[in-house]
Amino acid sequence: MLSELNRHNDSIRYYLRAIRMNPNDIEILTRLGYELNMIKHYNESLSYTNRLLKIQPKEIDGLINKGIAMHGLGRYAEALQYFDKALKLDPRETNALYQKAKSMARIGKDGMVISLLKRISRLEHKDNAYMHSLIKHAKNEPEFAKFTQTHKLLDHHGHIHH
Repeated sequence: MLSELNRHNDSIRYYLRAIRMNPNDIEILTRLGYELNMIKHYNESLSYTNRLLKIQPKEIDGLINKGIAMHGLGRYAEALQYFDKALKLDPRETNALYQKAKSMARIGKDGMVISLLKRISRLEHKDNAYMHSLIKHAKNEPEFAKFTQTHKLLDHHGHIHH
């Protein structure tokens, strides 16, 4: 855990130096927002993500980062708005679907959570390792803990059954 935290902190230091040299770089702003979310610095993430979205309002990763920050701040309805914006741009965006399921779980939309997880499992992925990692991670998410059926739905192949 500490090594992971150190890795994120190292990345943040790198991106902060880079953003000083190029303050409107979309990739740097995206990565900085992501890394700050990873260490739960949601308000800081929002400052960079908002700057990114002013430059490029349809940047999918920026919309997802903003949704994650909103979720982390307990603003689930707002988080859902940003995941939905990302999904309007790309309905197959796995991370947006996954993050939306987490926010739906927090507001008690159990049926939607199961539906979204099933939708994710039906998508064909270029990177099957990513898909398996995502499903494995879902089993440990606090947002999904109350869904005992979710654990039964997620088999060892990463497929969802009901």
